[in-house]
Amino acid sequence: MREKSSFKKFILVLIACFSMLYFPINSFAAKSEVELSEEETAWLNECGKIRVGYVQDYMPFCEKDEYGNVNGVITDLFDVLFSKLGYKDIQIEYVAYRGFAEMSEGLIAGDVDATFPVIGEEKYLTKIGIAGTKEIVEVPMYVAYVGNYTDDIYNVIALNSRPVDKITQDYPDSVIYNVGSSEECLDALLDKKASCTVMASYRLRALTNYSKYRNINMMPFGTSMIYSIGVNLDDDILLSILNKAIDGSNKAVFTGAIFRYIEAGRTYTFSEFVIDNAVVIFIIVGTFFAIILVIVGLYANSINKANKRYREQTRITSALSRMYFAEYYLDLRNAQFRELVKPEMSGSVFLEEMNLNDAIETFISNAVSPSSADKMRDFLDIIELENKLKYSQSISVDYEDSKGKWCRASWVVVSREENGKVISLLFALSDVDEVVRKEREHEKELADALEQAKTANKAKSEFLSRMSHDIRTPLNGIIGILEINEKHCDDVEFTSINRRKARIAAEYLLSLINDVLDMSKLETDTVELLYEPVNIFKVCEEAITICNIRATENAVVLKHDNGANLTIPHVYGSSMHLRRLLINVLNNGVKYNKPGGELSCRSYIVDQDEDHVTYRFIISDTGIGMSEEFVKHIFEPYIQEKDDARSRYQGSGMGMAIVKKLVDKMKGTIEIESEPDVGTKVYITLPFEINHNADKLQELSGSKKNIKGMRILLVEDNELNREIAKYILEDAGAIVTTAENGQIACDIYEKHRAGSFDAILMDVLMPVMNGYEATKTIRKSNKKDSDTIPVIAMTANAFAEDVINAKKAGMNEHMAKPLDIDKLLQLLAEYR
Repeated sequence: MREKSSFKKFILVLIACFSMLYFPINSFAAKSEVELSEEETAWLNECGKIRVGYVQDYMPFCEKDEYGNVNGVITDLFDVLFSKLGYKDIQIEYVAYRGFAEMSEGLIAGDVDATFPVIGEEKYLTKIGIAGTKEIVEVPMYVAYVGNYTDDIYNVIALNSRPVDKITQDYPDSVIYNVGSSEECLDALLDKKASCTVMASYRLRALTNYSKYRNINMMPFGTSMIYSIGVNLDDDILLSILNKAIDGSNKAVFTGAIFRYIEAGRTYTFSEFVIDNAVVIFIIVGTFFAIILVIVGLYANSINKANKRYREQTRITSALSRMYFAEYYLDLRNAQFRELVKPEMSGSVFLEEMNLNDAIETFISNAVSPSSADKMRDFLDIIELENKLKYSQSISVDYEDSKGKWCRASWVVVSREENGKVISLLFALSDVDEVVRKEREHEKELADALEQAKTANKAKSEFLSRMSHDIRTPLNGIIGILEINEKHCDDVEFTSINRRKARIAAEYLLSLINDVLDMSKLETDTVELLYEPVNIFKVCEEAITICNIRATENAVVLKHDNGANLTIPHVYGSSMHLRRLLINVLNNGVKYNKPGGELSCRSYIVDQDEDHVTYRFIISDTGIGMSEEFVKHIFEPYIQEKDDARSRYQGSGMGMAIVKKLVDKMKGTIEIESEPDVGTKVYITLPFEINHNADKLQELSGSKKNIKGMRILLVEDNELNREIAKYILEDAGAIVTTAENGQIACDIYEKHRAGSFDAILMDVLMPVMNGYEATKTIRKSNKKDSDTIPVIAMTANAFAEDVINAKKAGMNEHMAKPLDIDKLLQLLAEYR
């Protein structure tokens, strides 16, 4: 057999030698699958070697292994391309570079003929002096991050190459953290020097093969990068040859090579194996030790079986003893019982010689309160016991013992016959006094809460009924006065008197609406206190002035000390809410006073240190007073002492509720002393932070209201309100330009030169563009006066948070509707 095999080999060698002599050498060269020009063919025939540059450790595309061999997609790529060209014998010499920049410099300098990979489109590559071939692969870009994906991950982005256009476009405020390699990008995430990195998906997958980066998360970034071969800009022939080879190749081969190298680079350490299979390992180890413990236990059981049974029984008895203070075993078949655990406190109430029925009666007589006796007698009825336990293993009942403590008696089945009939059971007693009492307290709390809810709902229902009457009454009066004035339009004096009456009714209606809105805000705790410089003198003066008008109308003498004892008037706080608080209390002193009565307001400092001061305001009246019982409920909303109080004194029943909630928010206290037909004293104590930077100069008087010649842009969507405001301003001498919404206002402002308007009155709630947006747009304008032109909010939103929102939007002042004409003119005059 060996001789025949050798002979066959000899014949094959001879045939091969004759074939080589007969056919030309070139006939054995691989035939090109690509149509090349003569010039390109000549170039390839003359080319014995091509030098290709690559980036070190940039898998799955290229790397050098420990033996100095080049691995990665780069070797598959050039093998395929030159096979397609029919020049597999051309030598490929691979040259390593430390990074993309260094590799590009080597190509431009002519140190290598081509480079791979180069990343980016033709425009970018030409800019850096490189010509790129057609696309080898289009690689999706991924974002890598640690933890959960949020928008904040783009705050600091680690990159080892030029910034991706999509990053600079979509995240212009992001900080770019430049590093030297892809590995350093991922290290920056682990070290929390960056919040994310963006790189090619294949590169990222290759790196996350390493256990170091296994906890890094990734997701598509929404853009892709083109990977191609780079050649010198002047090397048109090589560029054309490579492009033709790429066109003739199946690109799926390159994609497959990428995934092959990614999988080949996957390392799996022992620690990863332990982490990934922790449950299985735990079960195996646990099972192993369990088996050992079982063997040891069985061995110990065989030696100490009797002792173990005794110890188990002792432990069971001890555990049950902690649950029950008394236990009895009952044998129903023989009508016998045995005491297992004797009560610690009272001792046993049973005697061993008693029969079962006598023992039960003795227990009820000595250990159960009379109020629970019948319930326990029914529970302990032996005749009915079998029916009670027919479908249950245990039943219980709570009872009160002879000492007034709550206990729980339980029947627990121990054994049954085959037909289900109970043979023996346990009778156990446990202490549930604390549990039952807490349940009773909770039930009482629920009942009280339900009663309070019913009371509150009843009060609100009564309030809504009163409000319906109180709102309709002034509205009917105003409508009636308007109709009367239309019939007597020629009688100037008569219509003037009617207008004053209508104004009083309107002011009362506005106060009702303010009370309802304030109470709603305070009940939901959405009221925000301002933190602004406050002049206590000025706030007190305004409150006194407002209330003095009503006091005069009601023949009440208002006395006050002008804040003579408040030696530290400049503080920080919320002047709007302080003024409202004082006005509410003073108005009550006027409203519930007697004709010819007195109302006094005194104030003084009760405490102070370097940065804080505490004021006390004492407001007393000689009015109708209140009962001691009603004083307890004075701060509840919708409450009035007498059913006719609303009709006689015109009140919503919310004034003092608002006062109390405001005082609480200011971290102060309020106390009330009152006696029917004698009067009421209210003590309000409020702390403030001292304003050390306040201007000590005397404030300018508010008498200047001249706006003649002022150019005002009035922005108001409501036609009637716009007409009224325009008339008032023009009547005062102003030159008014109107706009129906914020967008029109911005257009008018932009079309006029800077300085065309002295002030802007801006409504807030408008269609198309609201006042806040319009103000922000004006402030962002490039006009010279965009930062300085006064913008005054003119809105029905009159809460403190609305003032804050107006300031945030860039508005200078806030005027609440209905407009106070004097205040509006005074405010505009200050901006002349």
